[in-house]
Amino acid sequence: MTDLPAMNSLDTQYIPSSSEKKQAVLMYMMVGLLLSTGKKEVSPYTHHHIKQSMGWIVLLVSVIFLDVVLIILGMFIGLFNRLALLITLPVLLIGILCIKQARDGKFQRNDLSPTSSFFSAFA
Repeated sequence: MTDLPAMNSLDTQYIPSSSEKKQAVLMYMMVGLLLSTGKKEVSPYTHHHIKQSMGWIVLLVSVIFLDVVLIILGMFIGLFNRLALLITLPVLLIGILCIKQARDGKFQRNDLSPTSSFFSAFA
């Protein structure tokens, strides 16, 4: 077993840089995902927002496909158009809240060690 240096309370508080915050905001617009996944090492902040933005994008694409079906059905029954809107608005609200958290530098601090590779998280 190796001896790890003692960490005081200041060492456990990770504060993301302004460029990391900008990159995290871009992740929710799919541009930042392409930039972030090519790095060899990512910070815990970036790792958290990569996972969160990927989940939000998958949810958004699924809702868009569902909306297309509902809008086509809405041509025959008008209620489906309103249902498509009611499904889309909460998903967009979730995306706005995620972007606000990324801009404010918030993330879940359960893993403070940098990940050597983004794709190693899925191994």
